[in-house]
Amino acid sequence: MFFAGDIGGTKVNLALCEVHDGRITTQFLRRYSSAQFGSLSDVLVRYVKEIGPLSGKIEGTCFGVPGPVLNGRCHTVNLPWTPDSAEIARDLAQVVEAGPVQLINDLEATAYGIGLLQKSGQGLSILRAATGAIGHRANQALLAPGTGLGEAMLLWDGIRHVISPSEGGHADFGPQDEEQIELLRWLWPRHKHVSWEHVASGPALHRLYRFLKETGRETEPAELAEALAQPGVDASPVIAAMAIRGQYPICVRAFDLWLFFVGAEAGNLALKSLSLGGIFIGGGIIPNVLELFRRPAFFAGLDSKGRMSSVVAGMPVYGIVDPLTALYGAAFSAAHSHGVLHGFR
Repeated sequence: MFFAGDIGGTKVNLALCEVHDGRITTQFLRRYSSAQFGSLSDVLVRYVKEIGPLSGKIEGTCFGVPGPVLNGRCHTVNLPWTPDSAEIARDLAQVVEAGPVQLINDLEATAYGIGLLQKSGQGLSILRAATGAIGHRANQALLAPGTGLGEAMLLWDGIRHVISPSEGGHADFGPQDEEQIELLRWLWPRHKHVSWEHVASGPALHRLYRFLKETGRETEPAELAEALAQPGVDASPVIAAMAIRGQYPICVRAFDLWLFFVGAEAGNLALKSLSLGGIFIGGGIIPNVLELFRRPAFFAGLDSKGRMSSVVAGMPVYGIVDPLTALYGAAFSAAHSHGVLHGFR
């Protein structure tokens, strides 16, 4: 049995996982709000106390965390925690024997999870089919808009995929037309360093909405302004829901602009890794808006790569619709480290 978790800027998913015939199953799955806890250890101790005494032994523990992991310590960007594997092991030891504790980047965990989904044939939705016969045995790219913008590369070494986590979401944003240049000028005073995360993460949708409104490109209806101004309202999901229904032009246009940017950065990552094996779009928002990713705006951003447009246009694209993909990947990593699962493919 393995203790696994997907740690995000908004939520924490935790579960105990079993490995049977190379497949991972979960039990005692719990979801927590990240904002309600002062540290990752606080969440973990709460979880262990809630599920009560265990019938088996935890052989190992792994958590996917939102940021680069250096020497067992994660420097998060969108979460006021600094998880440390040694400190977590010490805190968990007060309430349960959790085995070795491992921290990996959350997109690294998602990338491991992709391998499991491909083996099971579930949890992935085809947004664009492959045009050739290369299959999965080639480099792959993973982009996940959420609280931030996560990226990872799955590099094929001839036997298996080797996961390379990335912080490419913080790389410089590059506009492609006059309107996007104006967007960059609008963002500069607010953020100084304007990255892809500022235009292609979950919170970026509200940012693009505000740009359209404040620059007079679209009009904000009074009833929509009132709805977004309500205390505690997270504007981006509201805007996305309106875009799905096609209810307000400003919401539809903001979402199309967001789709373009998600596609553009996915294409950038795919070119840098030459991901002929596929481009995967993940993140918590994807299952709710998957059909909108079939809109022309996403593929316009994805494939608009000048002389390399035809190369990217030949790459298959998948939406990750299983919300537990990163948790499965963390469980895989724990099991693999313990010698239970061998190889990524």
